[in-house]
Amino acid sequence: MTELVNRVNERLPDLEVLSLEPLTGGACQDSFVAVVDVGTGPGRWVLRSDASGHLPGSLQRRDEYPVIERAHAAGVKTPALHGLYEDLVRDGASAYFMDYVPGIAIGRKVVAGDELAAVRPNLLRALVAELAIVHSITPNCGLALAEPERDSALEVGAVAANLSLHHRALDALDRPMLELGLRWLEDNQPIERPLVLNHGDFRTGNFQVDPERGLTAVLDWEFAHWSSPADDLGWLMVRDWRFGVVDKPAFGLGARAELLAAYEQRTGTAIDIAEVHFWEVMGNLRWAIGAIH
Repeated sequence: MTELVNRVNERLPDLEVLSLEPLTGGACQDSFVAVVDVGTGPGRWVLRSDASGHLPGSLQRRDEYPVIERAHAAGVKTPALHGLYEDLVRDGASAYFMDYVPGIAIGRKVVAGDELAAVRPNLLRALVAELAIVHSITPNCGLALAEPERDSALEVGAVAANLSLHHRALDALDRPMLELGLRWLEDNQPIERPLVLNHGDFRTGNFQVDPERGLTAVLDWEFAHWSSPADDLGWLMVRDWRFGVVDKPAFGLGARAELLAAYEQRTGTAIDIAEVHFWEVMGNLRWAIGAIH
């Protein structure tokens, strides 16, 4: 890490990085816990940089940065940012610093670990509250959101934009069963809803939970896009995000009906089970494609 610390410091005129420790996970970015000194003594931030590869539809850090800024300004519990940089960790890669927020993100601990038992009963509603703030952000807010590898939902609608993304991904694969899933989606399209900001990966494993304070941070915005609110709701119900608690489709924490009732109470928007089922199937197709990549 010494070589990387030296490289980063050569490119930062206004702060000093004392150490970097890699964080595990993340196919779209390289992440490090950074001990930094901005002139007032050492503190901990997180440094996130573009990885050498990416998944279909994912944002680069330069495009993710304004999304996080907007969400943080709206009141979402997402870490504050501290500067966007080019070529910081490696040539051609954008990177940013953000606050380090303590908490537990490991999925199996979130849904079943003893250390979070005291805060787990309130966690589903806390997550719905954060998602409601995310969905309060609409295209007329001025956020210029990149939409890589998909048709613009602003032009064709959320359903068509997501189908086009998966069409392109499957064109490069020989997977008849996934093609069958795509055909089912084409035959069962729901109504197009007004577009809202979707986090794009709002599920167990991408938020931090403190054993005493509960939900502390929403993380990982690299799949943010304009879409139907039901898109985020279906994705969080994908079976893999239940981490073994398969009888609780909503984050591995509760029932579908419980989540949708809480969402309607918080937002005033009613979304029925059938519509969410469409987006859950879409989410399973997306996850299957991502796993192959």
